[in-house]
Amino acid sequence: MLFGKLKMALAAILLAALIPSWSQAQQETVPGKNPRVVIEEFHSVLLDVMQNADSLGFEGRRERLAPEIEKAYNLPLMLHWIVGRKAWAEVSDDQRDRLLNAFTRMTLNIYASRFNGYSGQHFETVEEREGMRNDVLVRTELVNTKGDNIALDYLLRVEDNQWRIVDVFFKRISELATRKSEYNSVIRRQGINALINELEAKANEIETEAAKS
Repeated sequence: MLFGKLKMALAAILLAALIPSWSQAQQETVPGKNPRVVIEEFHSVLLDVMQNADSLGFEGRRERLAPEIEKAYNLPLMLHWIVGRKAWAEVSDDQRDRLLNAFTRMTLNIYASRFNGYSGQHFETVEEREGMRNDVLVRTELVNTKGDNIALDYLLRVEDNQWRIVDVFFKRISELATRKSEYNSVIRRQGINALINELEAKANEIETEAAKS
């Protein structure tokens, strides 16, 4: 278990080093919302979805979250770096489209299924600081009434003059590194089509479970 966590931490460091970065001077000239505001507005929507989870239902939560996730996250860049340069260069345009659609659908379904209720929680922004290679890390917590707070940290980067999320650290574990480890294993063993099928199956599984609840 310890070795696995260390491996994921090292993978996260390598991923941050590989993705091209913006200089500090460029960051200061980015118009619009700063990283902290991007996260706090996203959290505001999440909180609203949680508070109205029952009336919205799974489909309603997904519909409410879809434009917000697309706006806050840079899912294409995340997927590119999860898959890796070599594998990404070898897939067709059609495969890339199918892969992104499956990845986006799975991500959206995960959010719609996880944020499915409210019991007094709220989000708090802990700090904002420059990360590796001039990205910005926004550290937050989901504060629970029972005190078992959950650490949620976001790494943001500039793309098309907008700050967008490129990684999430759930309890300090990088989602980007975790996904890269999982998806690359599938690609090495079975190829990119197998990964597409696996993501679609995961999205379908979440929808099936939601329909039962």
